[in-house]
Amino acid sequence: MEATTRQTERACATSSGRRIYLHEQAMVRSGLRSPESCDAMLAAALTLFLPRRLEHVLTDLVILDSATLDPREVTQSAVDGLKWRELQTRYLHTVELSGAKTPPAMRATNIAVVEDLAQWRRSNSLLASTEKVAANCFYSNYYTLATTGQAGDRMFRDNATILDLENALPEDLILVRPRSIRVDRRQPAAALQWANDVDVEGLAQNKLSQLLYRVAEHLSAEQLDVVSSDLDVQALQRAAALRNHMSSQVAAISR
Repeated sequence: MEATTRQTERACATSSGRRIYLHEQAMVRSGLRSPESCDAMLAAALTLFLPRRLEHVLTDLVILDSATLDPREVTQSAVDGLKWRELQTRYLHTVELSGAKTPPAMRATNIAVVEDLAQWRRSNSLLASTEKVAANCFYSNYYTLATTGQAGDRMFRDNATILDLENALPEDLILVRPRSIRVDRRQPAAALQWANDVDVEGLAQNKLSQLLYRVAEHLSAEQLDVVSSDLDVQALQRAAALRNHMSSQVAAISR
C-alpha cells in the first residue's frame, strides 16, 4: 500500500510539473561545450535573470511611486513578446546531466520523479522533450525553473532554504549542482578561449535594451529612467558574475 501511495504521489507531482533548481555555476558549466553553446547559455542565463530583476523594480515603483501597473503582468508580456521562454527551453533541452541513473552531487534529487519521464531516461537531458520553461526566479545562487504554471505556483511559494530542500526531498524537485552537468574534459583550453572571447557585457546590454523597449510604453519617462538605471547596473554585475563563473568552471574541469 505504501509503495502504491508513493507511486501515486510521484505521478501527481510529475503531471503537475516539475521544479528544477539549477545552480548558477552549473548553468555556466553547461555552456562549456562549444562557442555556440557558450553563447546560448549566456543568452538563457541573462533572459532568466533580467526579467526577475525587472519585476522587483516595477514592484518597488508600485509601492513607492504609486505606479498603476501589474509588475508580473508587464514583465510576462515583455518576456512573451521577446519569445524568451522559447529561447530558454531550447537551450535547456540541450543540457545533459552526468551519469546514467543518479547524477553525482544531486543528493537532493528524488530520481523516481524524473524516471517517470521516458524521454529523460533515454536522453539524460535536463528537460524532457515535452517539457518547457513556464516560470522562473533566482534564489540563493540558483536559477529556479518550473515546467508548468502549477509548478510555478509552488516555486513562488517556496521559502525553504536549499539545505531544508535537501533534507525534505520534495517529490517534484530536482537540485542541480555544478558537477551534475556533463562536460568535455578534453578541451579546457578551448573552453577558456571561448569564455575569454565572448562579449558577455555586450550581450547583457543587448538583452536589456530589448527588455526595456518592451516595457517602455507602460512607464513614464521618469519611471523608465529609474528602471533603466537599476537594470543597467544589475546587467553588468550579472555579466561580471557569469564571466567569473566561466573562469572558475574551466579551472574545475581542468583538474
